Amino acid sequence: GKIVNVKINQSIIDYSKRLQEIQQYVETTIKGGSSVGRTITGG
Repeated sequence: GKIVNVKINQSIIDYSKRLQEIQQYVETTIKGGSSVGRTITGG
């Protein structure tokens, strides 16, 4: 039982980390606006 719990906890931690990364990316994209868009498109 403990091994399964550890795996579940680890996947939850990984998922929460991804959510934080996505949130940061979205926030910087919204705040940066056109400047971020230019950087991504190479313009």
